[in-house]
Amino acid sequence: MFLLLSIMLLFSDVLCAVIHVFPPRHISKINRNVQDSVVVNEERRPMILTLWEEFLQTEASLLIENVHNMPVILGMRLSINTFYGISLGTLPNSNILFDPPIAQATQLKSW
Repeated sequence: MFLLLSIMLLFSDVLCAVIHVFPPRHISKINRNVQDSVVVNEERRPMILTLWEEFLQTEASLLIENVHNMPVILGMRLSINTFYGISLGTLPNSNILFDPPIAQATQLKSW
């Protein structure tokens, strides 16, 4: 008997608040560095955001420095994986905007 698992891979823009940042780690199989963070969206659903190497020097550093302020980020063109819950990841063409000047970000930061 075979068990088929459904894995959805999507790409989207996501507004979320960063509540915890884990230390960077190295994935030896592919020889790349990543850093995970716990984020919550507007529905207060927790997710893991994985920043890949291209984002470690700038965006990951800003997250570490500002996590105590619970920064709101707008992740643009992030991969969304629904295997074992929801996880987000950066792609080479992703962008991350910190504390975007929009009403939804202000609402998210206020809770």
